[in-house]
Amino acid sequence: DEEGKLYVTDTGNNRVVLFDEMGNFLRETGKPDSTLLSSLEIYMPDHILYSKKTKFQYVITGKQLLSIDLQNRFQGYLGAEPVGFSLRNLLIRRFGSQKQIQTLSQSEPVAYQNICLADNGNIYAVTLGRRNNIKVLNSIGKNVYPAGSYGELMVDLNDKQVEEPVLKDIAAGNDRNLLTAQSNNNRIYAYDSEGNMLFTFGGYGNTAGYFKEISSIAVDSEGYLYVLDSAQSHLQILRPTYFAKQIYQGNAEYQNGDYDGALKTWKEIAQRCPGYLLAQQKIGNILYKQKEYFAASQAYQAARDVQHYAKAYDKLRGTWMAEHFWLVVVGVGSAFILLYLAVIGYRRCYRFLERKLFYEKQNTTIVFLELLPMQLFHPLRSFDRIKANRRRIPLWMCAVLLLLVPVVRTFQIAAGNYAVLGITVRDTSLFYEAAVLLAPVLGWLFVSYLVTALLNGETTLKETLA
Repeated sequence: DEEGKLYVTDTGNNRVVLFDEMGNFLRETGKPDSTLLSSLEIYMPDHILYSKKTKFQYVITGKQLLSIDLQNRFQGYLGAEPVGFSLRNLLIRRFGSQKQIQTLSQSEPVAYQNICLADNGNIYAVTLGRRNNIKVLNSIGKNVYPAGSYGELMVDLNDKQVEEPVLKDIAAGNDRNLLTAQSNNNRIYAYDSEGNMLFTFGGYGNTAGYFKEISSIAVDSEGYLYVLDSAQSHLQILRPTYFAKQIYQGNAEYQNGDYDGALKTWKEIAQRCPGYLLAQQKIGNILYKQKEYFAASQAYQAARDVQHYAKAYDKLRGTWMAEHFWLVVVGVGSAFILLYLAVIGYRRCYRFLERKLFYEKQNTTIVFLELLPMQLFHPLRSFDRIKANRRRIPLWMCAVLLLLVPVVRTFQIAAGNYAVLGITVRDTSLFYEAAVLLAPVLGWLFVSYLVTALLNGETTLKETLA
């Protein structure tokens, strides 16, 4: 604590021991005397910290995080995950036999692994499980860290099994950044206050910067990271690289409201590492704060962040519509009028084309052009007209029309709204779009031709393609 007193969890003896700054024994405390802890059969404190802000001790015992005052009085549980509703358990409790109810497994919250105290008084914690396994608890015990999955899934290709990340320890860095160690891959991950992973390093090995079994980590005020490796019985000290310092600096400037400085820093990071998409996202956040919505949308698109791009585009659309209100009204009105005229014109044109295709003999190009609108609006009736003009259908025109589909798709991606499509031209290719769009169509054409030819014996490949 601030007086130099040392709090030690003596797990095997079920107690917490307090020493002064010289290492002299002061007192020991066991399980707090409280009826609220009746379900806690064995008190085995594993980790402890003391908060100067609240004057409480925070102890991990079993799966729970307890808050205890200096007089060893229990003050409550902290940061417990809500247990999900189970319809199966509800039905068994209502209608099941006594034996079924007794053997019913109780749903329990995830277990706490480790805790540390940040400069602002918040408690940083890691828990088991795949979801919400990083928590930042404020003074009232509420988790204020974004929900999500942190760490990496471990995939065993031989056994075809997926292992959830096991976060062993957490350390509070400067400016609300945090670092956490994953024990089942011996890697360390850095996250910002918004839940974004900044970078990762380490791994299994016995050389500098690699570890065999991380048991604990800590960070000092200069950003130096201390990693305890229990398998190799040594402590490694790692200093932040220039790249890491730039990231920390950019986050600090943004949180302190220095948007110009933060924008400059993040642009330097993006220039140094063009593939670092988080830099583009941070640039977009800063430009959005500065109400530069068009530039922010470009940055979000470069970062492939559809959600934030949609927010920036919504601001752009609202501003444009406010500045061109009368143009919007005239445009919408004109669109309705044109749609009405198009419907009326199509009805007249359709009846004319239907009679013409059935009774008149025309050249192949005219037949192809007249069949197009009929297939769009009346595909069943157009099939009879195709059979009536089976000898005048240009097969090469049908093939060209089919090949134009991926070209139109690529144009749609280039001219479309990124917030709707979620893809840009650089993320795809003409050959990929052709394979995705034409493969099922060609397969369906071939199967339809075979089935229809076997059943009726009249269909040709040209009719099926048309």
